[in-house]
Amino acid sequence: SSAEAALAKAKPYTGETVEVNYVWPNVDAASMVQDSSYSYGYTGSDKAQNEESDASGNVKGSYSFKTAEGQDFEVKYSSGVGGFVVENLEELLAKSNPQSAEYAAVVAEQAALASSGHSVVATRGNSVDAHEAETYVHEEIAAE
Repeated sequence: SSAEAALAKAKPYTGETVEVNYVWPNVDAASMVQDSSYSYGYTGSDKAQNEESDASGNVKGSYSFKTAEGQDFEVKYSSGVGGFVVENLEELLAKSNPQSAEYAAVVAEQAALASSGHSVVATRGNSVDAHEAETYVHEEIAAE
């Protein structure tokens, strides 16, 4: 109904224009087969994005934005056979959600374990509500 509060507020159009750079995929003239390479980018007053893909579909890119509080963030990512990876995740988490000394100690311990090749499972010790970590089991769900 009209009495309900809006879940999201649209940002009014400011009239800002941005320049977009785009390089399309390569096409083999003999076979007319298109590869997966491309690149594009744009920059606005409070956001930007750049991305490129090689012929095999491996993607590297970044996007940046400014929060309502004026804090700048840049997310650097890659994607390919190994999946989607945020290259600077720890930096972003620390910047966006500074935590207690306990949290910093857990992060440092997990980073040390991960760099030594061990699996990392996060649990909070000394907590009444602490639960055992469960192993993830993937199950296919049929489409309806």
